[in-house]
Amino acid sequence: PQAPGVTTDPTNPLFAEYGYNELKGKLRAHPLVAERHHSALLTPA
Repeated sequence: PQAPGVTTDPTNPLFAEYGYNELKGKLRAHPLVAERHHSALLTPA
């Protein structure tokens, strides 16, 4: 009952970084798709 629940506070650093961190995970999970469609986002190994 004391939990505030989900917030969309724009000053919350985790909220601000969610999209970027989600993208990193998707690029790592699907390297062939990332290379084909998003090669400009990848860094050289």
